[in-house]
Amino acid sequence: MRSIVFGIALLLSAVPGYSMTFEECANYTNEINKTLPSRVDATTRAITTVCLPRAEKNILVFSLEIDTTDAGKIDKDKFAARVPKIQNMLCTYPNFSELIKVVDFRYVYRLQNGVFLGQFDFSEADC
Repeated sequence: MRSIVFGIALLLSAVPGYSMTFEECANYTNEINKTLPSRVDATTRAITTVCLPRAEKNILVFSLEIDTTDAGKIDKDKFAARVPKIQNMLCTYPNFSELIKVVDFRYVYRLQNGVFLGQFDFSEADC
């Protein structure tokens, strides 16, 4: 199902001015959530995704958890270094570079105890 929803989004991304509908976005997140939680890297897990409605473009939100409860243990430079890596992925990987045309992305980071650490927003204008 996820591949069908994603395939439709990719096809529609070629239509100028098209934005993924909230229903399409919600269906997409439902499919992604079936695979979560999932390890992203050595210190990060993807916990859930949601779609936030917005007039221009919906926002696909990824909630991520860092493997610590102590914010003092987070290397701020390494944490900030995630931004260009995520941006590169969204702008250059074939599937993401098409998807970012029809939906915006938000990456929300929390510690294991639920404490908010930070968020990064990305849109097609960032590519």
